[in-house]
Amino acid sequence: MLLIDSPTAIRLLLERVPPALKEAARFRSRVWTGPDVLLPDRFAIHLSASLRYMFYKRPDEQIVTSAWHDFKDRLRWNVHFEQERLAFPDVPDIDYDPDYRVIKPRKEFSGRTPAYIEAGLKAGDNYVDNYVKNVVPALKTQSKGLGLVWIDSLKSYLEENEYLVSATDKNLGVCVISKKWFIENTTKLWNDPLNYRKLSPAERQMLLERKERQVKEAAQAAEDLGKLQLAEFLLSKIPDDEHAESNVPVFYGIPKVHKTPVKMRPIVPCHSNAQSPAASFVSKQLKPLVEACPYVLKGSKDLARRLNELELSMYRKPWIVSGDIVAYYPNIPLAKCLSIVANRCKTAFADTMTAEERHLFFLCYFLANKGLIIDFNGESSEQIRGLAMGIACSPDLANLYGAHFEEKVFEDPLMNYHIPFYGRYLDDVLAIVYAPDRASALALAHKIKFDDVEIEWNVSEWNTPFLDMFVYLDPQDGQVHHKPYSKPLNHKERIPWASHHPKD
Repeated sequence: MLLIDSPTAIRLLLERVPPALKEAARFRSRVWTGPDVLLPDRFAIHLSASLRYMFYKRPDEQIVTSAWHDFKDRLRWNVHFEQERLAFPDVPDIDYDPDYRVIKPRKEFSGRTPAYIEAGLKAGDNYVDNYVKNVVPALKTQSKGLGLVWIDSLKSYLEENEYLVSATDKNLGVCVISKKWFIENTTKLWNDPLNYRKLSPAERQMLLERKERQVKEAAQAAEDLGKLQLAEFLLSKIPDDEHAESNVPVFYGIPKVHKTPVKMRPIVPCHSNAQSPAASFVSKQLKPLVEACPYVLKGSKDLARRLNELELSMYRKPWIVSGDIVAYYPNIPLAKCLSIVANRCKTAFADTMTAEERHLFFLCYFLANKGLIIDFNGESSEQIRGLAMGIACSPDLANLYGAHFEEKVFEDPLMNYHIPFYGRYLDDVLAIVYAPDRASALALAHKIKFDDVEIEWNVSEWNTPFLDMFVYLDPQDGQVHHKPYSKPLNHKERIPWASHHPKD
């Protein structure tokens, strides 16, 4: 058999392949390829092994002993706190919220615990010692790098052709793209003046210092309310060293392989920047408001429950209408969204929060969602349009922004008469519409508008996929039913034999 490694030779051969087969080949080995990328199957199979288990790693007995030592210390502390609680029952519990936990180095327990606890831990010591002495050497003997995954040749092939390995949008598996294509498309997103405003080094420094001052102001407001844990949480991403800079998210993109042609989705990971704790606090406060929105779906289980409760008329023609909100997060007008949600919060929190608590909330609200600074390739920008996908409260804001318009639309009794069911999961919409024909059903759907964002509607007489469900109308009973649905592009990730997955 002749092995053709030259991309030029493979490209010449592929010119004779029908387009349908070319498209199928893009994910035949569960590995996507970007434009102008040619990846032989003998390399693709090793990438499909799941990147986490491509590389051999020797068993380490320290993992077992350190985990056991950590468990013993945690158990002793828990027993200690429980004994204190029983000894002083009148002392109120500390107002602790695990959502606002700040991870710190733990001081090792040095007190005394009951003898029966120590006896149990001693037995555990013996077991762990025996395991490390007798079992770990056997694991080391059996576990060897067998060369099942061709790391060296795969790496050489990628480097020679200047290919990169990337995750994909919608978690559709691994994708191999060219370095040139990645840089060009990420830079194109970055240079969009509608979304990002370039910053000089001096302006960047000024905005970062302003953001840190706002964080400290919010933390002080929390401390004044006696919320000491929250105050510490809000400050947790500010460096202790006053000369050190707080974390700035680094912009990048991942391929949207489900689109033709393949495009890039911008990613801004905001989990560790100065305003991320404030965003988490805001998200927690907004959750009850989102829960109360009648048209916001919580997920597939919630949709299934609602569809099971739906009773359609036998005397009217139902249609299944699905909608996709185009680029929802980037297209939401930020200032308008913040204003709409802020007005909703003022009404909702008027009776549940004190004036001081509302002041704290709005400090964090605007701090979390305005003035996001991001870095890329030696440059800095401020995001000026849309919601950042990496901010913790962005999904809540997106849901409440959409709910504002949906509730207005369904104030009209005629809309409720013609649309017995409507639900939205972030940017995916599903409705059951009574109409004499397809055009009339589509016309009713078009009455649902979110001012500044576009919704693409599709009408089906019998069925449609939605989330991970297949929703359909049964012609016999005239009711809506559903069953599990697997997307055609689902890579169905599995653990192949040729991987370094741990034996256990």
